[in-house]
Amino acid sequence: MTSMPSTLSDSATTADVDSSHSFKKLFSPWVWFWGAFALVSLPMLVPYFIGMWRLEHYQYFPFVFIVVGALAYSRIDRETPIRGPQSLSLWIVLLAAAGLICSSLVFSSTWFAAVGFVLIGIAFFGSQAGTVDETLLALSVPLLMLVRLPVGLDQILIKQLQGVTTQLASVLLDVIGVTHAVQGNIIQLAGRELLVAEACSGVQSVFTLAFLASVIIAYFRRRLWLLPFYVFISLLLAIFGNVIRVTTVAVAEYFWGMDLANGLAHDMIGYIALAIAGLLLLSFDQLVITILHPASDFGDDMSTNPFLRVWDYFVSDSDARVEYSRGAYSQEAVGLETRDTEQGVFSSKKLEPFLRNRVVWASMLGIAAVLTIGATIRASNAAIETPMASLVKDFMIYEPTSQLLDGEVGALNFVDHRISRGGSDPKLGKNSDVWTYEFDNNEGQFVISQTYTGWHELCVCYENMEWKLIDREVCAPLSTDDADFIVSAVSDQTAAPMEAEPNADESYVTGKFKQENGTYGYLIFGAVFKDGTICPAPSNLGAYGARFLSRLELYGVVDRQELVMVQLWFVSPRKLEPELLDKLKIGFEKSRQHVADAMASKASGSSTAMLEASRQTDSEQLVLSEPMAAKP
Repeated sequence: MTSMPSTLSDSATTADVDSSHSFKKLFSPWVWFWGAFALVSLPMLVPYFIGMWRLEHYQYFPFVFIVVGALAYSRIDRETPIRGPQSLSLWIVLLAAAGLICSSLVFSSTWFAAVGFVLIGIAFFGSQAGTVDETLLALSVPLLMLVRLPVGLDQILIKQLQGVTTQLASVLLDVIGVTHAVQGNIIQLAGRELLVAEACSGVQSVFTLAFLASVIIAYFRRRLWLLPFYVFISLLLAIFGNVIRVTTVAVAEYFWGMDLANGLAHDMIGYIALAIAGLLLLSFDQLVITILHPASDFGDDMSTNPFLRVWDYFVSDSDARVEYSRGAYSQEAVGLETRDTEQGVFSSKKLEPFLRNRVVWASMLGIAAVLTIGATIRASNAAIETPMASLVKDFMIYEPTSQLLDGEVGALNFVDHRISRGGSDPKLGKNSDVWTYEFDNNEGQFVISQTYTGWHELCVCYENMEWKLIDREVCAPLSTDDADFIVSAVSDQTAAPMEAEPNADESYVTGKFKQENGTYGYLIFGAVFKDGTICPAPSNLGAYGARFLSRLELYGVVDRQELVMVQLWFVSPRKLEPELLDKLKIGFEKSRQHVADAMASKASGSSTAMLEASRQTDSEQLVLSEPMAAKP
């Protein structure tokens, strides 16, 4: 009766010992080698992943580590010690990773560190053997999803997906019979406007589906050359899923008056659409293996055909070219490959005695420790990329009055003022004040939008509303002798007048737009800090003729101080003459100066009140302290 528990206990103990013994076999001098590489890259990854988490379309990245870790745990051959790079190509990848990590420390670039970390993962998994696979290189495919697209390419893709989603959703709404109009990325219903924002445009799911595609390739051991096709299908499925999302929200609003654009209901629709797209991606995977099946599945006799052997090489799912069970020729090929690797010029076995040397081992760890300390210092100063959505704040730093811009200001005649609060007009931000003015027998708008914690590139907003950007230029204030242009502070008539000469620090941006019907749009915009000082506009790399290079700055944060954006928008049926355009610029400069003076007056009043309160408090403390000081 007592023998059975003893037997079970002995079996469990034996299993634990065998498991512990198998893991001990994994340790080799190369463990410290790979660990040193990973350790140096880790500090710069902290701000990088913080920035990724702030972007909704990259919030899947924690699952990358979970999936790769689980697959590596289940597939790695525990009977074989950890190996170093097994070929020249892997050494080149590792050398490139080292160069990127060093560059990340020199330039304080978290993106370089992330790419270097992924390259280390590629070299590591490409060097290790699995219980079934000759190499675990496929496990590095999900790691590619940790790299954010550079120079704002992900944001460009987001904007393009917004337009495609809006147009396809409009077609579907026409079929259903929902009366609507489309303006840019806005679907206008009878009762409200639906802004096809980032959360509704395929942005959240397109990157997530690309990650799922990489997991499918790694899990089912698909050939790596299929990855671009899987990613392309993921893009199409993301558009499909989000068209369904947008259409569902519009139909619910149109027929039943239900608001599914916010809250838990909107999130549930998104997850359901994502799940459907994921299932369709698995269906595509089944289609691929149905068409691209190895010829060796039909028997070993098929392997005698050299053309079929080449076919199997490209379509087989296993990283060992074909699975061991698919014919004797495949085992021989794998064995030959293994022997060549072990005896090759770049074999890691030849370097193991060198790594076992204590002096080399200690030097390597010392260098890694110094670099890690340096990386930690650099990481503490590295900039964390902030998405544009998080730059918009709900609170207001300045409450304009309708009298702020009234009557004639330069060549502009202001005739009306309206306000929008709490995001009721999403095109103009969270809180906006809109003045209508008359100019050249047409009407235009002057808008104050707030609050932002950095420069907001308004040219992108108008591009999303079907306006084609022809030119973007950074302008310094115009020199003028117009006495009316010398404006004193609104609330302090004794304040010194502003200088008439142009000031480069008060630069602003002008953008010229055009539509297919020949209509021109003119945008002039700038920013004012909460203390009333004017924010200089960012430089325009596109001024040198490279439109793509201007994308480098369109999504950047120039200054993270709290500010308001001021813009002047004018639509003309013809191209404006330079004289009229200069009058628009001067009208904008004057209007912006009114805003800056009013905000400076408010900030100065607040500071004066705080100073008076501080003086009063100091006086009270002095009075209270005098009797105490008089005591012996």
